[in-house]
Amino acid sequence: QYYENALDMATAGLAADSSSARAHLAMAVAQGRAALNAGTRERIERSRAVKRHAERAIAIDSTLDGAYHTRGRWHREVDDLGFFQRAIVKTVYGGLPESSLDQAVHDFQRAIELDDRIFHHLELAKTYLQMDRPDAARRELQTVLDMEPREPFDPRYQEEARRLLDDLD
Repeated sequence: QYYENALDMATAGLAADSSSARAHLAMAVAQGRAALNAGTRERIERSRAVKRHAERAIAIDSTLDGAYHTRGRWHREVDDLGFFQRAIVKTVYGGLPESSLDQAVHDFQRAIELDDRIFHHLELAKTYLQMDRPDAARRELQTVLDMEPREPFDPRYQEEARRLLDDLD
């Protein structure tokens, strides 16, 4: 129900001002969250919407760190689909836009440049892990642990970083 409420609020935000980067970012995030509980076809459609709205937010306001973060997550998650899953998605649902782990790294680095936040570093570390770049991941995870928490979920992100770092050692 929370995800549906988020979608309703994002839809209202876009209806009120479709030129708002934050409204597009809100829609991208809401679509991504709603996709978590969706069937395959709906998940594919929501995934396309995540990318479309994140890119629109960036086009409107290139200083919105959350839009880069969201697009980076999209690239990493889509890139994580295996060959078989990609083939099914392409055959049955027409495929997804191209994804790239290098683009995910670029997006997370840009988000960090705009606002040096713990969760940007954590997601960059996860991307490096997916790329089998443990030294780069280790540096980002250590950065997460060295940063002072400033947002409500930061302690949870730091716990996750500690677990990932322990798994690397």
